[in-house]
Amino acid sequence: MATQIGASKMVSESLDVSFDMLSRCTQGETIVTAIVNIVVSSGIDPTPEDMIEGITTVSNNIATQRVGNGLPGVIYDVVCAARSSLNNIFINTMKLAVLSDNALVPPEA
Repeated sequence: MATQIGASKMVSESLDVSFDMLSRCTQGETIVTAIVNIVVSSGIDPTPEDMIEGITTVSNNIATQRVGNGLPGVIYDVVCAARSSLNNIFINTMKLAVLSDNALVPPEA
């Protein structure tokens, strides 16, 4: 299992989380399917899977999942399991912190 550098988002933001599996594949091997799950790493959220929006897509050995919502102050593990053309299964994890929408306030003009 490989762990990627984490990211953060505001509660109301939706963003695409990508997992580059190229370094995990041998020459000529490609990623054919992938699935993403979200679990709580730190904090409390009874339904972290509700952050998943739509389906996981795969293109050029990169698996991408759109995520949104979440609870402020919670850190999530976004876990991607991908199956290759040689039937290998690779698992990558990324930390994702969710921040309160009012955590960043621009200065008044």
